[in-house]
Amino acid sequence: MAFNLDSKYTSNDGEFVLSGIKAIVKLAFIQKFIDEKRGLDTAGYITGYRGSPLGGLDKEFISQSQLLTSNDIKFKSAVNEDHAVAALQGTQHLGILSPAKKDGIFGYWYGKAPGVDRSGDVFRHSSFFGTTKHGGVVAFAGDDHANKSSTMASETGPTFATWYIPVLTPATIDDIIRLGMLGMELSRYSGLFVAVKIITNLADAYQTINVNIDDWLPVTPEKTFDVSARWPEDTVAENRIFDHKLPAIQEFLKHNRINEITHEAPFGKKKLGIVAVGKSWVDTLTAFQRHNIAPEEIGVSILKIGMAWPLQEELLVDFVQGIKKYLLLKKNPALLRINFISYYTNLRLNLQA
Repeated sequence: MAFNLDSKYTSNDGEFVLSGIKAIVKLAFIQKFIDEKRGLDTAGYITGYRGSPLGGLDKEFISQSQLLTSNDIKFKSAVNEDHAVAALQGTQHLGILSPAKKDGIFGYWYGKAPGVDRSGDVFRHSSFFGTTKHGGVVAFAGDDHANKSSTMASETGPTFATWYIPVLTPATIDDIIRLGMLGMELSRYSGLFVAVKIITNLADAYQTINVNIDDWLPVTPEKTFDVSARWPEDTVAENRIFDHKLPAIQEFLKHNRINEITHEAPFGKKKLGIVAVGKSWVDTLTAFQRHNIAPEEIGVSILKIGMAWPLQEELLVDFVQGIKKYLLLKKNPALLRINFISYYTNLRLNLQA
């Protein structure tokens, strides 16, 4: 069979070498495939404004324009970031005011942290308005922790949280696809926009990944309440946020592997619990591996956080049972790994003593 560079996008399952940028592009085609597999006739709309670390994303989407068109997915770069959010909000009006030809439109937004800041009012109104049952919106926010191309270090997670937008924090390239799939389903299930935090280390990195869509398919719990966008709103918007949408996130977390305990020491021997958010989970494992340490064998349990906000309350309660000390790793500065190596060298001596 002839080799084709585009097979990374035309093939759904299998082994691929992808960058973080290419993983986001592939995710769009996977979402269309998933919807078709479920009998849904959906379309996609992708828009945003370029900026490092997602500066090359629009170029990659443009290079796949024919494949996007054949999959009924439209890509259109926006004049600025807030215009892009407003356009995506428009896609979630489908079927509300008039009959629709499609079951829904799934949308992706992209932009860097300053673009998130300038789009605050539109993000707030869009998330409060909500998403349709078979629509959904995922916002990919590029965070520049190391000031590579920004005037100051950026962190979009707390900002999204103020607008009641869940924040997913992928640790690896395959996490971008897996959590992106879960994020779209969560957006539909909760009626909220969902953010995915992409840092420079992920956007620029390449990784060999194995994609198994059947294993990664989101589980959609049953619900007895309606969280979908509607007009006119017959109640105070905040009421649906607190009474239905935020509880829906916790219910969704129970049924899907977004946060997980990746290493667990035997009960009674737990000396340290590490809660690692996003890529800090990779840095944590790297530090242990460099010293040939199996964390659970020396009393260390590790909880990998794939959703930084809101936290999965029940899982955290289960994780801390029997643990004496805790370490929260959240930031991703360039020197973090060096600090880990020094820390775990001392930790190994202290725990094994």
